[in-house]
Order: sequence, then C-alpha cells, then structure tokens
Amino acid sequence: MSASQVSRREPPPIAVLPLALRGRELWHRTAPAALRAGEFKSEKQAWKLWKRHLARRPANALSRLWTQWPDLLNWSLPRRPHTLAAAVADGSMSESTLAAAELAVVDPRAMARKPRRLEAHCRKWLAHASDSAHDPRAALDALAWAYALPKLVDELSGELWWQVLDQLIDLAGGDHRRPARNCGLVGQLLSTELPLALAFQFPEIKPCRRLAKRTGPSLEFGLTESLAADGMPRPAMLAELSQRFACWLRASALARRLRRDPWDDAARQRLAHGVRQAARLIDARGCQFVASCDRAPWPRSLWRLCVREFGARRDRAVLESHRSPRPALSRTALKRLPEPSAQSDGAALAVLRSSWSPRAITLAVEHASRAVEFELALAGDPLLAGQWHCEVTIDGAPRQLVTGWEANCWVTDRDVAYLELEASLAGDVRVFRQLLLAREDQFLFLADAVVARQADSIAYRGRIPCAAGTSAMPVADHTEASLVTGKNSFAVLPLALPEWRRQCAREDLAASQAEVQLSQEIAGRALYAPLWIDLDPRHARHPYTWRQLSIAEDRQAVPTTAAAGFRVQCGSRQWLFYRSLGQRAGRTVLGVHLWSEFLASRFNRDGESDTLIEVE
Repeated sequence: MSASQVSRREPPPIAVLPLALRGRELWHRTAPAALRAGEFKSEKQAWKLWKRHLARRPANALSRLWTQWPDLLNWSLPRRPHTLAAAVADGSMSESTLAAAELAVVDPRAMARKPRRLEAHCRKWLAHASDSAHDPRAALDALAWAYALPKLVDELSGELWWQVLDQLIDLAGGDHRRPARNCGLVGQLLSTELPLALAFQFPEIKPCRRLAKRTGPSLEFGLTESLAADGMPRPAMLAELSQRFACWLRASALARRLRRDPWDDAARQRLAHGVRQAARLIDARGCQFVASCDRAPWPRSLWRLCVREFGARRDRAVLESHRSPRPALSRTALKRLPEPSAQSDGAALAVLRSSWSPRAITLAVEHASRAVEFELALAGDPLLAGQWHCEVTIDGAPRQLVTGWEANCWVTDRDVAYLELEASLAGDVRVFRQLLLAREDQFLFLADAVVARQADSIAYRGRIPCAAGTSAMPVADHTEASLVTGKNSFAVLPLALPEWRRQCAREDLAASQAEVQLSQEIAGRALYAPLWIDLDPRHARHPYTWRQLSIAEDRQAVPTTAAAGFRVQCGSRQWLFYRSLGQRAGRTVLGVHLWSEFLASRFNRDGESDTLIEVE
C-alpha cells in the first residue's frame, strides 16, 4: 500500500507530509503547476516555489482593507485602546497577537526584520493554541496569525509555517463548530471568521477552500442566538455586542470577496434591525447602556461600517449622524427617524429614550432574570445604574420572587415611553413595576405596586443604586432627595410619603452616596410606592411640592389600598398621577373623572388636564 493511499484513509497533518506526497490531495488547480505535478527535486525547492507564488500574487482586497482600517482586530478586543501596543500593555491582547497583527497591517519590507522574535512568538502561540477554543483572546490570536500567514513565509522556516497552517485548519474545523458552542464569541470567531479567512488567504490549498463551505449554518446560528427577531441583543450578549458586530463585519467582507453571500433575507433583516437597536443602546460617544456592560465606546470606524454594511438603506443617513455630537439632519431625514424607544419580549430588554439627540434622556432596562438591571443617563452621563431591588414583607414574613419579570404593558408615543413589568412573590403576591419617561416634560416616574390576595399589613423597601460619579443627597427637614452629579442636581420625590420628615414614623426616603432607598408600610392588602425624578436641570431653581390626593367613588372616599392619586408641582407646572390597586371602577381625583388602571396627565395654564398616558 502506497503512502498516498494511507494518507487518504487517515490523513495526517499537512506539515508531516513531504510536499511530493501532497500533490492533488493538497493543491487546487489555482496553485502553481509545478507544485501540483511534483516537479521539484527537494523540499527546499518546493518551499521556494510556494514562497515565490505568494510573493507574485497581486495584492488582495484584504490587504487594502487592512490599510484603510488598521484596527480591524482591535475592534474585537474586550477593551479598545487607541493602539495595538496599548492593548498589550493593558492585557487585552497578547504579544503574539501584536506581532502577527503588526505583520498583517504593515508591509514587512518597511519593518526591521526580526525573524528570531517572530519565530519565538510563533512557537509560543503553537504551544498554547489549544486554548483558542475556550478563550476569546486566544481565538483572536488565531485570527491574527491567519491574517499574517501569507507574509510569514519570509519570516518562518517551511516546517514551522506548515505547522501554523495545520493548527489553524484544526481550530477552524474543531469541536467549537458544534451548534451548541457557535453562539459564543469564540465560536463565531473560530467557526465563521477563521474558516473564511483561511479560504480567502489560501484558495490554492484545498483544505482551506473546503472550510468556507461550512460557515453558513454556524454564522446563522450565532446570529439567531445573539439577536432576537426584532434585532434587540439578548442580555447574555450585551457585554460583547460590538465584538460580535466586528466579527460579522469581517466575515461578511471575506465572504463577499469569496463570491459567497453569508446572509439570507431573514438574516439581513435581523442585522438591519440589530443596527437600529444598537443605535438606541449607545450614546453619541459610542458608550453602550445597561450597567452590566463595559462603558468602552464603539469605535467610530466600526459603527460607520456596520451602518453601511448592515443598516437598512432608509436608516443609513440617520444612524450615521447618530454618533455625531451635532447631527445635521434635513427635514426629510427627521421625518424618517425611527422611534427612539423600543422594547423586546424576546430579548427581555427595553430602551426608553426622549429623542435621538446626543443630549437625550435614556433609560435601558434588562429583565431577563429575577433581577431588573437598568441604567438611567442624561446626555450620556449615567445617573442611576445597577439592580433595582425590592424587599416585601407580608404580615411580618418576607416574601421572595418565585417568577421572573415579564413585560405586560408597553406604550411609546410623542409624549411618553412607558414600560410595566410584573412578577410574582410567594404566597400569591404580585408586584407591578412601572417605568415612565416623559419625553417633553423630562421627568422619570418609577413605582412598585404590591398587591396581595390576603394581607393585614405590607412592608416595602426598594433600593435604587446610583451610577459612578453620582451620589444621592438627603434634603434637610424634607423627605425628598437629590441626585448630584457634577454641577447638576435632580430632585427625587417620594410621592406616597409626607413632604416633611417630621410627619414620617417608620417610612422614609434614605439617600446615600451609593443608593436611594424607599421604605413604606401600610395596613391592608395593597401598597403603592412611587418616585418622581426631575431630569431637567433648569428646574433646580424652582420649588417642588407634592400631595397625596383623595379619591372618590360613588361619592365615597376610596382607601389608599384600593387606589392612589398624587399631584406634583414644580414652579408653575403640575402633573397628576393615578393608580388603581384593585378592580377598576369609575372614580374622581382632583376633578378628573376616569375609569382606568393608570393615568399620568399634565395641567395646562388654564387648568385643563392633558393626558400623557392612560392605561385602561
């Protein structure tokens, strides 16, 4: 039995086989005829033929892409410093990746030749290449070597060069290609981008060409697992959203140059929605909202290419200007602006924005688990960030959540963006969490409604954490608090508490540098705990006041365990809030007749009420 027959049954690594035995097993018809026919006298001569072929190949489109965007790999770093060298300094990139990335970006003839240094880095990478299947940074190392491999023929020996290629082919076709592992960033880097990169870099080598044919399912699976059908990123993928888009962008460019279309119509639509949702989740500086995510900004070059590659045609001008400090949009473009707020049941994520302006108020809420993670920012500066906790005690016994939070109401229009969540506690107790952002009036209304089937007393404690750089300060003699950040101060009013602290017994709004904590108690089976936060810095010089209102039903006073109403006044502006805590009924509050579950309205100067939102 010949050596070539043995190699077909149990193919050994390419580096083990002499070039003379590789023949048609290795080379495609685009390879030099002398290599395919075995017309050489020694391995050294064959290696020279291969090196000469690579040197004579015309500059490919990938080289031009590297020249235009030298930070292509930098986009996929967990933290994105300004230079590759800085990435090594802060530990987000290894020295081997830097060596390979420099070689891929820069013409080696313009560099000081350091073959020993490159060989040392190469051997070090080969010794730890198996880590690539588990570590995103190690997977990025593999991509850097794949992009630099054509230029390494002048820096490495033939034996070492083929060992690197063998290792890369093994990583591109390894266990991470199983669907269960494709959704991770490592799976996307190794099962989609790396095979396409090898197929593009070495179309003359059959094993590399074959890799590109198997990338479609893994790319589609990773996209589906990363983005919901409406394009909203799933919470588990938020921290690496920009890295995933960078991977898809590079993979798309490679596939297009291989004359392949990696995306079907459904995938392209999902990506277009994904870019629009990403625009809602980042501010003008490119920093991404939701407190669990890194605040490192998306690179402008990455954002611009994502919009051009994946964004819907009608959205491109709008989305590109979204990252500009002073977006200049025509009237036509303004009319085409998509709704700035969005909510996704599939991703358990909502973004409430006052506008597309860089100075917009933005509230991002993630409720995929039993904790509600949120971030409130004004002009990109976080005010509140973290988990909104609540502790509920029924008749002296603490009650824990038994279900996760689900959205049961979502409303967005020119006046408000409103989200209501619902969760169940042990003992047939439900909590309704309201988040209302008044877009024009610039305030945030937060409330928890605790409703028990049977209870003699309810004690509630809600804790809302402040963002870094923001502290909550109590106000002397008053139950209100202030959020202080820089030179600005924003009032926080506990509407269910008396205005004067001396009128409170065991109820209070405590403020510290780390959080705002609201404590309330009530005798009955329902409790309502609302907070009103003014987000207009211009209102700081106006006096605030609020009152809990009497509610009438059939000319009889309604107890606060059945319904609650409040009036808030800032200067000459006034607002009304009403919430039913039991069965809906025809009621009157402050002269307003209603039959609804929740109402938020504004009083005009003539005393008439303009409804902001009414939930029936």
